[in-house]
Amino acid sequence: MQDASPQRLIMKFYGGLGNQIFQYAAGLYFAKRTSIPLEIVSPHQPPKNQWGKFPRPFQLDAFSINAKARTATKLDRLFFSTKPRLRFLGSELAGISGKQIIEEPALFRFFPDLIDKVDARSIYLIGYWQAAEYAEAIAYQLRGSLRLRNTPQQRNLGYAGAIRALTCPVSVHIRLGDYAMHFSSSTKGSEKVSLVLQRSYFRDAIARMRSLLPDASFVVFSDDKVAAREIMSGEPVSLWVEGNDTSNAYEDLWLMSCCKHHIIANSSFSWWGAWLNPSPNKVVLAPKYWHNTRHSYFPDLCPSSWTLIDNLA
Repeated sequence: MQDASPQRLIMKFYGGLGNQIFQYAAGLYFAKRTSIPLEIVSPHQPPKNQWGKFPRPFQLDAFSINAKARTATKLDRLFFSTKPRLRFLGSELAGISGKQIIEEPALFRFFPDLIDKVDARSIYLIGYWQAAEYAEAIAYQLRGSLRLRNTPQQRNLGYAGAIRALTCPVSVHIRLGDYAMHFSSSTKGSEKVSLVLQRSYFRDAIARMRSLLPDASFVVFSDDKVAAREIMSGEPVSLWVEGNDTSNAYEDLWLMSCCKHHIIANSSFSWWGAWLNPSPNKVVLAPKYWHNTRHSYFPDLCPSSWTLIDNLA
């Protein structure tokens, strides 16, 4: 007798807040496309989600998301494990229990029909899902669910007021912190390249924004205010947003979205800060080469309306 229980779409969430929102957007996209309800599985407590020494707490619950949310069970953790032995065991167990593990086939790519023909009762989705079209296809629903659940802190309400008082506020995100500790390879097996964007990228982006918008006022966000001030020395900064950290990153994200235009870093965090601004007239400048290497241009990553700057020129 065939199992008549409803299908379930179970999404793994990991990484920082920007990554978590990409994962949520993809989950919402697949849920809408297949009419299978999405389940949000937060990491097992206590959270161990870190990149090096930098914590990456689960924070989707800060938004008005109405998808079913729960803490990961032992079975979830088995199916979501990245350890080879456990991954093999999970795949074998999934196959005999009416479950299926679907991993993202490639990074920074859009796979619209990936689960259309999957008939397993429980579908486990694993990946980063960093492609603009997942969000663009469900933009109205996604924006509605990414409203903050609670009122921001008074300090950030003050920043929001200051941003809105500017005629033409432009967010500038300078990501340093963890990026200063991680590298990508320029070519396979060759020298390592820092993920930190060069100062020239920000100077070029600011010059372009001022050319397009002569009354632009720049609002800077960074996880290293000392180094960021050095990078921005000589540039016209109207406001520095400081005092937030990983514990309330969602409020920084909200403040970015309060700006009218955006200069983003090679970061999923400022990607979402720009995307969450609903204005159809916004100007968004983004680095073309996401990992500072010639082979890190990903056509599916950014919306077609955004302008890409050659950050290796």
